Amino acid sequence: MGLVFRKKKLTEIVSVTLQRDTLTTDEGKTKFDEEQVTIMQLIGMSLPADKLHQIRHKTTGTEMWKALCDIYECTKNQTTIAHRSRCLRNELDTTKLHPGGDVNEHLSKMVNIRTELTSLNYNVEDIDMVEMLLESLPNQYEFGSLKSGIRYNLGVGVTTSERTRQGRSKPA
Repeated sequence: MGLVFRKKKLTEIVSVTLQRDTLTTDEGKTKFDEEQVTIMQLIGMSLPADKLHQIRHKTTGTEMWKALCDIYECTKNQTTIAHRSRCLRNELDTTKLHPGGDVNEHLSKMVNIRTELTSLNYNVEDIDMVEMLLESLPNQYEFGSLKSGIRYNLGVGVTTSERTRQGRSKPA
């Protein structure tokens, strides 16, 4: 959404840098009101119904955006932040790549979860992330040898990116 707001030149309004009270002309106030409606429309068209239901009572685009940020970022309530962090950490621990699944999609999902945890000030150490990534791989021979190679530092200097993609730490 931030990108859309920037493109439409609405960032100052949603970030409350520009406020209606500071405008001196009727033309400026009218334009401001129109931009508030545009923000409300953009938010309304971008949200699933259950999230829109939670913020639809807000009367300005700026209020809607602030409420939406509170919902998604959990910036106010420490209990909510702790609960969300636990849920995300559990999801990170239990996410598994299914045999034959899309590895890139799987890795993206895990990195996105880690990024969201970081945004909640929950640090996942690199070594822990590596272990969770390894544990998320299927129990198949090619992944087993990859896991062993990484965990026990086997074949240092012989692992290439191509062999890693193939799931092998040593030449075939």
